[in-house]
Amino acid sequence: MSAFLDTALDSATLARARTGDEAALAAIYRAYEIPVRTLARRIVTSRAAAEDVAQDVFVDVITRLHQYEGRGSFAG
Repeated sequence: MSAFLDTALDSATLARARTGDEAALAAIYRAYEIPVRTLARRIVTSRAAAEDVAQDVFVDVITRLHQYEGRGSFAG
């Protein structure tokens, strides 16, 4: 099974993250950092470019938290 799908995000953390709570945002980052970086590294062969892609993913996640309606996996 994918490391993304093995990681669950509880609703309290998500609710706090939506309000900008830095601890909750950090918890999301820590939970998904390794799988995101691993996937980026597999897709983009340059390590530096993969790091940029991973950072962009987290920026998108943070700025679009309000769009997640709870249907399906948060990792998806």
